[in-house]
Amino acid sequence: MASQMFTRLGDKVKTMKALINLGDFNKVITYANNARVPEIYILAANFLQTADWHQNGQLVTTIISFYK
Repeated sequence: MASQMFTRLGDKVKTMKALINLGDFNKVITYANNARVPEIYILAANFLQTADWHQNGQLVTTIISFYK
């Protein structure tokens, strides 16, 4: 609910932080891809590193692409 409110207000960084607090990796990846803002990519990549990315090859490529 907070992420929807921040989206309506146009604050992309606070929206990403609200999604990170939810802990849903898919929503974080989707929002980062749609926002296309360098700050958002870095926040998302840092968050995704907390996941079990050693076992998931797709997650590794997503993290690398966000940092690029």
